[in-house]
Amino acid sequence: MFRSLILVAAFASSLLYSEAFLTHHRVERRSLSPLQHAGHDHNHDHGTHDHNHDHSIHDHNHDHDESDDPPPPPLDEEEIREIENAERRKKVKFRQLVADSVAVSNPEHLPKLLANNIGAIAALQGQEGAAIIKEIVEDAKAEGEEQFNRTVIVIESILSFAESFVEEAESLDSKNKKLLGKIINAMKSSEDAMDELMEVERDNFTAGFLRHIEGECERIGNAPKMTTESTRLIELLRVIQARVLEEIGADMGEATLVLGQLMGYDDRDELLGVLDAGLTVQGREFAVEMKGLTEEALRGFESVHGGVEPELLDRVSFVDQRLTNYLEETNEFQ
Repeated sequence: MFRSLILVAAFASSLLYSEAFLTHHRVERRSLSPLQHAGHDHNHDHGTHDHNHDHSIHDHNHDHDESDDPPPPPLDEEEIREIENAERRKKVKFRQLVADSVAVSNPEHLPKLLANNIGAIAALQGQEGAAIIKEIVEDAKAEGEEQFNRTVIVIESILSFAESFVEEAESLDSKNKKLLGKIINAMKSSEDAMDELMEVERDNFTAGFLRHIEGECERIGNAPKMTTESTRLIELLRVIQARVLEEIGADMGEATLVLGQLMGYDDRDELLGVLDAGLTVQGREFAVEMKGLTEEALRGFESVHGGVEPELLDRVSFVDQRLTNYLEETNEFQ
C-alpha cells in the first residue's frame, strides 16, 4: 500500500509542473475540472512560469487587466455533459494504456507504445490523474500480487516517461524560441542577413518549429485584447512561417511538404478544402506522388508495435481515400 501511495503522489506532481506539457497537447482550459485548476495554480507556487512570455517576441496584450473582463457565462447542461463525457473517455484511454503496457512482453517496445499514447498521459493531470492511478493500483492488487507488481512497474515507467517527455519538450521549446528570436532580429537587420541566417539554420527548421510559430500566432490572436502591434506581430510571424516552409520545401518534394501541412488540420472540412485546392492547382501528377506517400505511410503504420495515434491514422487514411477518388475521377481511360 505504501508503494501505491508513492505512485499516487508522484503522479499528482509529475504532470503538473510543466506548462509546456499542456501547451504541446492543446489542452483546452475551459474543460479543466476544478481539481485541475487547483493543480495549475500549484505550478505557480513552485516557480513554474509561462514560457510564452519568456521570449524575444513581446506584445502588449499581457498588460491587459483581467479583472476588467466580465466573468465567463455559466455552462449549460449540454456543455456539462460534454465535459463529463470527455473526462470519462480520458479515464478509459488511460486505463487501456496501462492494460496494454502490462501486456507488453518485450520491454523494449514499451517506450514506443507510450510515445504513441502521450495524449492519454497528458490528458490526466494532478489530483484527477492521482485518483485514476489509485483506482488502477487497487484493482490490480485485488487480482493478486503478480498483477499488482506488474501494474506498479508499468505505472512507474509511465511516470518516468512523462517526466522525460516534459524535459525534452521544454528543451525543444527553448530552442525554438531562441531560433525564432534570431530570425526576427535578422529581419530587422537586413534582407541579406535574413537570407544568410535562413541558409545557416535550415537544418533546424522542423515540423516542431513550424508548430511553435503557429502556437505563437494562436497565443497572440487569442488574447482578450488585440493591439496594432499584436496584429503586426502576427503578420511578421506569418511571413517567417512562409519563408520556413519555403526552405523546407527546397529539401523535399512539394507533395511531402503539403502532406505534412495537411496533418496539422484538426477540422476535416478544412483539411479537405486545402487538399482539393492543391489538387486543382497541381493536377494529377501531384496527386499520384502524394498517393504514393500516403500508401507508404499506411504500410509503415502497420509495422509499428502498439500502433500509431488514432488521429494520425485517421487523417492519413482520409487523405489517401480522397486521393484515390480524385485519381478515379480524373482517369482519362474511364
